[in-house]
Amino acid sequence: MASIHRRTVRWTTQEGDQRTGQRWQARYVGEDRKEHAKLFALKKDAQSWLDQQTADLIRGEWTDPASGKETLRTYATRWERIQVSAASTARIVDNALRVHILPRLGDMPRDALDFSGAIRPVWSRRRDRRAAAGCLLALFATSTSGC
Repeated sequence: MASIHRRTVRWTTQEGDQRTGQRWQARYVGEDRKEHAKLFALKKDAQSWLDQQTADLIRGEWTDPASGKETLRTYATRWERIQVSAASTARIVDNALRVHILPRLGDMPRDALDFSGAIRPVWSRRRDRRAAAGCLLALFATSTSGC
């Protein structure tokens, strides 16, 4: 269920003065069954944001807003742990992550990466491309659905 309500917001300035203002809070429940909310100065901005979130939910394109703030290293470590594959495949993926991907991209937030911009700096030699590219493709394919 989605809703928009007027909220009174109180804060203290750097000088120590107490302030009060009115904001519009848009709220909805995501696929993760958690409530997500955001404050806006204008009701039309709150409605626009809420419409976008609802449309993404209906299309199946919604992603948790907080998920993009974690680093690729954190996500990749969690992703690698839950993969089910043969031992040889697991070694190839681990090597691609450890040697080629995480040293260059590991500390970047996930929402700062895009597949086309991320794949070029990952490899330095031609033979490294297949393992690094395949591993990145698998990471990006599953990153929208989470771990």
